[in-house]
Amino acid sequence: RLGHDVPLSSLISAATRLAVRDLVVRPTPTTLTLSQTGVAEVTTRRLESAALASAAKAKFVDQATAICPDQDASALWDIFERECVEPLVAELGAHTYAFVSGQHTEAGSVQSTSVFVNRFADNQQPNIRLLVDRFFDPADRDIRNYVLQHLNAHFLTLAASLSEQTLTALTGRLRQNVQLRLFLDTNFLFSVLDLHDNAADDAVTELLSLLKSVRGKIDYKLYVYPLTVDEAQRVLAHY
Repeated sequence: RLGHDVPLSSLISAATRLAVRDLVVRPTPTTLTLSQTGVAEVTTRRLESAALASAAKAKFVDQATAICPDQDASALWDIFERECVEPLVAELGAHTYAFVSGQHTEAGSVQSTSVFVNRFADNQQPNIRLLVDRFFDPADRDIRNYVLQHLNAHFLTLAASLSEQTLTALTGRLRQNVQLRLFLDTNFLFSVLDLHDNAADDAVTELLSLLKSVRGKIDYKLYVYPLTVDEAQRVLAHY
């Protein structure tokens, strides 16, 4: 149904991990079924997903009603989700997959949103473009989580269908000495130091948590430019 061929070895591996977590049980050697714990977790996640999708749709419909009054906002959402969000997620996933698998491809700009806008009449395109820009607001936690949820699902289906050759290549890359050098701007620095409220605070928290989880596996260092230090000092002195 997802359009991918999943190797038997991947299914067995996934089933084993789920069984260890008590999410599935094996009534017979060739049968899998959700455990009571698994049913509860799936039910919870489905409800959370439905609530997130409803919140995203409500925000889109409100914006569409104001920006594109000549469009049926609810019907436009269905088209937007099918012909913009899903292709966008697939495109971002393809870029990321090409990067981590070592393929040398030009990432280029994201084309999915432009393709969606261009399907409308010329006189409607400015408003549709504005609507898309307003909707994909990275400062909006619901919208950010909505897109990330789709992206996570996309990566999950890709991961389940990776060939042995690709898995071997990925494993080889992960065994190499990966080095990351991250340069922080002033707002990011203030968030790290917990000195202000910022729309990016959640991203900062997630990054610090991620860095902690990969410590010892990936060599990383955080830097700030002298100009950033000067700017931070001026701001602090002002306040």
